[in-house]
This record gives sequence, C-alpha cells and structure tokens, in this order.
Amino acid sequence: MKRKIVLITQPFIYLVAALLSVPFVLISVFVPVPVHTQADLAQVRLGLPLPFMIQNQTGYSPPLPWQTHFYSPWENPTHILLPELLLSLAIIFVVISLLLNGLTFALLFALSRCNLLNKSAQTL
Repeated sequence: MKRKIVLITQPFIYLVAALLSVPFVLISVFVPVPVHTQADLAQVRLGLPLPFMIQNQTGYSPPLPWQTHFYSPWENPTHILLPELLLSLAIIFVVISLLLNGLTFALLFALSRCNLLNKSAQTL
C-alpha cells in the first residue's frame, strides 16, 4: 500500500512565516527595557529586533535604574517608527522562513531515509 506524502510548498511556508512574524514583533513591545536616567523616560525605545516604538513615560517617577515596558498609549505619548517596524517584520519573517525551510528539509530527509531503509529491508 502506497502512502501519499503531501509536500509542504514554499508559498505555504511563507504564509505561515508572515502570519507568525506579525504577533512576534508586536508582542516584543512588552519585553522590559532598562531605563537609567530621567531623560531615558522621555524616549523609551520599545520593540525587537529593532526598536520601532518610542513612548514618553515621564509621567512616572520610578526608582532608577528601572525596567519598563509598553504602557497605555492613552496616558503616554507614543510614536511608531514605520521603517523600523517594517524592517523588524522583515527580519523576523526571514528567520522564521529559514527555520521552517530547515525543518521541512530535515523532515523530508528523515522520511526519505526511512523509505530507503524500508526498501532495503524488503529486498532481503
């Protein structure tokens, strides 16, 4: 009995990578960043891999040094740097695409090795 193996196509990998890169980048604004001076609170740079959001958090007076993250944009003036956001999305997209391609290659290689082993065992 032959089994049909459905190959994962490149467009599918790119679609999954695009759908995963958006939440990864947007969630990164909640990663804590260090603040060492009161002047740093005026421009808290948030986001990974490149900071793409600047938030003014001078309304707070925490003990310094401090770890801060994204707070409400209604209370803290917030600016999004579009080129950095797009570049961050592109970087994460490429990384996820490479990982998925590598996993796909490893899976197909393992399946082909199993198939070769099964064929050689049947000839004995």
